[in-house]
Amino acid sequence: MHLSRPYNSINGCGISVSPPHETDSLHEQLTQALQNQRPDPDIMSLDVIWTDEFVSNGWIVPLKELAAEGLNNYLQPPIQSSTYQGQIYVAPFRTDVGVMYYRTDLGFPLSPSNPIPQVWTWDDLERMVRSYNGPDLLQYSYLWQSTDQQQPLGPYEGLVCDFLEVLSSYGGSVVDDPHNPKRVTISSSAAIEALQKMRSWLSPGGISHFNFTTSVYDEDSTVNMWEGGNAMFMRNWATYIANSNGWGLAINAFSSQEKRDAAWNFINWMLREDVQTFAAIDASFTMTHMNVYKNKYLNAQNPFYNRIYDIVSNYSQSRPQLPNYQPFSLAIQKQIYQILTDPSPDIGGSLNTLQKTLQDIIDNGKKGRK
Repeated sequence: MHLSRPYNSINGCGISVSPPHETDSLHEQLTQALQNQRPDPDIMSLDVIWTDEFVSNGWIVPLKELAAEGLNNYLQPPIQSSTYQGQIYVAPFRTDVGVMYYRTDLGFPLSPSNPIPQVWTWDDLERMVRSYNGPDLLQYSYLWQSTDQQQPLGPYEGLVCDFLEVLSSYGGSVVDDPHNPKRVTISSSAAIEALQKMRSWLSPGGISHFNFTTSVYDEDSTVNMWEGGNAMFMRNWATYIANSNGWGLAINAFSSQEKRDAAWNFINWMLREDVQTFAAIDASFTMTHMNVYKNKYLNAQNPFYNRIYDIVSNYSQSRPQLPNYQPFSLAIQKQIYQILTDPSPDIGGSLNTLQKTLQDIIDNGKKGRK
């Protein structure tokens, strides 16, 4: 993490922080190290969905100092995701939201006289795509995330996030309460509609006419396609503006007490308003300190930025928080990928099977948060 360098220079420290690489591979890297009780890295950059798993295994320590200092200045959804059984374990450094990007240089139907609606439906998106009759033949109409560079090529966490967004737009959900999930709700008419819509995008003549069984469509690859002028719309994270539910900082439970103390000093520094403002300006990170969204210079540079506060506070979609989230997510990835790539399976029947699998994972897992 680039902010560790100025901190180390100022304070004469040697803080090391694991960078947030692709979510699934980073999780594997960290869990292997912690299962072997390795004391490094001292501080870990975690997807907040891992909080329950890392706490229940004794891999990270509670941040009692952070709780004592108060959390009223921070966005509450990331705080909630970073808390386990009443204690906060992960410092909410930055959050993230899915954003729909669109080209302003293509003319109709994206001109000021034909503005983008304030509330989109997927039918609106398809209508705008099909109305485009410009001179340039675009290779893709709508880009989103589905597969990454793992071997063999297959689905990853990005597909789960994209599916949850579409599912939510139809009024559906995966579980009854993402912060204390007990009952799986994925087998629903809303989920059938969502998957029918996503499947239609991939069909011949669909707005996402790419084959993700043979190519990579993760965050970086879709950005590269977008920057190459090959698409009209792209779903990606808000951090792309300059270049998840969120990322937080946690302290390794196997580090020495001396290093834990040094780690807390660094985390406390990272949560300061001025440091978070710098990160927002320098990298367009969507930060957790609420005052960052009031910064006049930042909002002048990025007019969209101040809208993120309202989106995260009122419209964010949380993934289910479970100590055994990884097998839960992998089951979703596998079934959704199969539904989207093979038009023969009955969607309703596949969702019934998935619901039973996910319910077994919840029922057989460790006791969730209270």
